[in-house]
Amino acid sequence: MKRVRWTKRKIINISKKYDSLKSFYDNEIRAYTAAYSRGILDEVTNHMTRKRVKKNYYSDSKLLEIMDQYSCLKSFREGDQNAYAAAIKRGLVDMKYHRQTYKFKLKALRR
Repeated sequence: MKRVRWTKRKIINISKKYDSLKSFYDNEIRAYTAAYSRGILDEVTNHMTRKRVKKNYYSDSKLLEIMDQYSCLKSFREGDQNAYAAAIKRGLVDMKYHRQTYKFKLKALRR
């Protein structure tokens, strides 16, 4: 395989084809890696949209509202993975679903 010399101009031209960071990463992994390793990733991708949730996006009350929409822990985990991860970090899952977990462990012990 021929080695490609990644110039800043070449990386910028390739990145302009994409409108999201994920599509750039998925389709042009080598250009993405070159931009990252050269420290110009933010500059090259500043025109792209990012589908990432901002840090501290979920308040405790907002997480509890989201958790109320789900009847069990499994459906919450599969339904909203970002909220689930935030709730785990804050210890809200144990608080909300403790009773269900306890019932599940009792059923497992009775078998």
